[in-house]
Amino acid sequence: MGSKQTEERNNLFLYITCIVMMLFEIQGCIRFAEKRQDEQVFVETKPPSNVGPDNDAGGASEEGSAEVINMFPQFAKKWEGRQKLAKARVLMLNGYHKSSLKNNKDVLELFPHILGDQALFQMGLNYAHPGNPNYNYKKSKDCFQRILKEYPESDIRDQAAIWVLFLQEIMSKNQEIMSKNQEIMSKNRRINNLQIQVEELQYQIESLKEIDLGIEEKKRESLLK
Repeated sequence: MGSKQTEERNNLFLYITCIVMMLFEIQGCIRFAEKRQDEQVFVETKPPSNVGPDNDAGGASEEGSAEVINMFPQFAKKWEGRQKLAKARVLMLNGYHKSSLKNNKDVLELFPHILGDQALFQMGLNYAHPGNPNYNYKKSKDCFQRILKEYPESDIRDQAAIWVLFLQEIMSKNQEIMSKNQEIMSKNRRINNLQIQVEELQYQIESLKEIDLGIEEKKRESLLK
């Protein structure tokens, strides 16, 4: 029974992994243009050589920004938010995970209704990123679950749902590994204790042998007298 459940869990893990990989391939093609536009917005706001956590990508050419905002005031907030999202994405790709998270949190706080789902999605990716020294699968899963709960109509809801399943499986595997490691450590402690007991018994045996030899020696001496 246990082996069957393990096999089913392994098959599910492989299934989810394949789906996620296929999804990223498709999503990468579909959103390639959007990503290029986001990064272009960021590039126009700051020279590429200055990409870093302390540089502000929100200062595009003020004249150009004002012109866009004046022409399309209804898109002003979304434009500003997308600019911050673009900066957060570029920061993450360049390894500035803490600063990237801060920018995404700013977007979530300032534009929760129009860009909150995208900010949460990027935060989830950031927390699960293998290059993030402070990666946290639980926080990553929480971000994707918030998308499912707070943004049920989001066009990235399906991706978030797959990530939740994927992260649950990873966390489950990690828990199994931790449990096995604890079991191994417990057995190692038992082995060490047994080795100590064996050494103590060997010492006692050697001591008894010496006592026996002493007794035999005294017997021989008494016979010679």
